[in-house]
Amino acid sequence: MLAMSNKTRELPRVIPVFPLAGVILLPHAMMPLHIFEPRYIAMVNDALAGDKIIGMIQPRRADDDAPAPELYGTGCAGLIVEHNELEDGRYLITLEGKCRFRIKQELQTTSEPYRIVEADCSPFAADMETGGIALNNRPQLTLAIKQHLSRIAANIDLSRLEKLSDEQLVNGGAMLVPFTPPEKQALLEAASLADRAATLMALLNMDGAEPGAPIVQ
Repeated sequence: MLAMSNKTRELPRVIPVFPLAGVILLPHAMMPLHIFEPRYIAMVNDALAGDKIIGMIQPRRADDDAPAPELYGTGCAGLIVEHNELEDGRYLITLEGKCRFRIKQELQTTSEPYRIVEADCSPFAADMETGGIALNNRPQLTLAIKQHLSRIAANIDLSRLEKLSDEQLVNGGAMLVPFTPPEKQALLEAASLADRAATLMALLNMDGAEPGAPIVQ
């Protein structure tokens, strides 16, 4: 296990979480979100007044309509780097992935309408480092991502993929391609960026992959 770095210590120990099936946030990646539910508007208001950190995490069952569905044990903390409050109180925000975390425990609260957890980022201290990998199969991976994205949205500018770094390509593909929630979770929990690239390529090569949920909620 990696020792906790000074950078991971900068992340708060207690964070609000936004459960969203079929959606993952990855370190160094950007995620736009449309926030419209009252409890999550409250969450964004509180985050903006504090450290601006929100944890993205998936419920274990996409069809679980319970008020507090069971969550996967691993999510990713994101920093609100852009926000636009609309006239009716809704938000358009952009999260920048900082570091993955494991839930140590969920904290019971009566003062906030959203869920709060004690998060442990220490197993993922390497997420805070910049760098990346050099892909040996970048042309094949780029083509596979393009083929999958072209099936779900004809208006995506796929030429932009060529301008991404290898890390951005892997994380962008993992976040954008509509895999099932368990497949998304496997990509999130990959031990390293190289492992995530290998998992992504394997999933892209699978026939008949089922679509997951859209990115924007």
